[in-house]
Amino acid sequence: MKPQVLTATTEAVFLDRLKANPYNAHRECGKCGLYKMGCQSPFMLGRGGEHPKILVVGEAPGNEEDQRDMPFVGPSGKMLENLFKAFSIPEADVWYTNVVVCHPPADRLEKHPRAIPSCREGLFAEITSLDPPIVVLTGNVALRAVLGLDKITTRHGEPISSDQLDSICLAGCEATRLGTRIYLPLLHPAHVLRARGALNDTMTEGFKVLRALYEGSYSWDRPKPPHRVIQDFDEALAYIQGLSQYGMAAYDYETTGLDPYKAGARIYTVSFAPMTRIEGIPDGGETSPWTLPDMGVSIPLDHPQTPFSQEQLVELKKAVGAFLANPDVIKLSHNHKFEFVWSVKHIGVEPQGRLADTMLMHYATDETPMTH
Repeated sequence: MKPQVLTATTEAVFLDRLKANPYNAHRECGKCGLYKMGCQSPFMLGRGGEHPKILVVGEAPGNEEDQRDMPFVGPSGKMLENLFKAFSIPEADVWYTNVVVCHPPADRLEKHPRAIPSCREGLFAEITSLDPPIVVLTGNVALRAVLGLDKITTRHGEPISSDQLDSICLAGCEATRLGTRIYLPLLHPAHVLRARGALNDTMTEGFKVLRALYEGSYSWDRPKPPHRVIQDFDEALAYIQGLSQYGMAAYDYETTGLDPYKAGARIYTVSFAPMTRIEGIPDGGETSPWTLPDMGVSIPLDHPQTPFSQEQLVELKKAVGAFLANPDVIKLSHNHKFEFVWSVKHIGVEPQGRLADTMLMHYATDETPMTH
């Protein structure tokens, strides 16, 4: 069904709200054209307590939100409200908003790539103005819009403090200008609802972390896998070339999206975690025969803030290609078909040798839908 034609009333509402917006930062707002595509509540503002301690960021208004002119009032909002109540977090301490302020037709935000860049400055101004100590990022859209990160399923429930941003997001992360606060990535409640109960425990665990952050009892001293970002060319090249000495190495790409053939698609970073085999421990037992002798690393490639020149990037990609083509090193990844097609298109090499896919391993041991 085609979107409704823009009415004078809808445009007037949009322009009035744009003029009166309390954050005064929507310089790009309207350029994506979403408000002309049939949404009934253009430029939807957030809702919540006057001085929130927690700011929840979603993707965009859904149909019910568009009808009622408020974010998070549908099933997703109800789930969050119930969780806040269950964890004794008052609604007065919560603010709800979205990355995009207009309802995209058929909820297909990916069809409107200009929407997020057009709305980002307004979202940043909203965060700065309300100044919440905790920002909850629900789903990949919010995670990417604010921190430039992906893979919400692996980052769910893992808080990120503002002083960690440069090491996690690389130098120049836009969120560094938002001041001192804590970011907590969580699965989007719509995703949890679609899983029909399979992810309820996962969401509850995420809210346990949120509650600890809210009351100031969260322990930042929990052991985490060591990780660092290499931004020196000689060190990065030597590291990638040295992967050939290991029996197995996990690798992972952070990219601009899912489709490597889309215009502008790039590999932002490549990460590695090499492993060596412990002699005397057989495969298939309760104890893994593989151990991590060194910390995992990330190396920026075609990232907007990459420290490397184009000539250096060519050399680094050649080294990555040599690693992928080495049949003697087992390549470990999660959902390997993703890394495979990106390797073919942007590195120019098909991964060779034994390929281990932890997502397929998970499927083999747990066939519960929507848990992988």
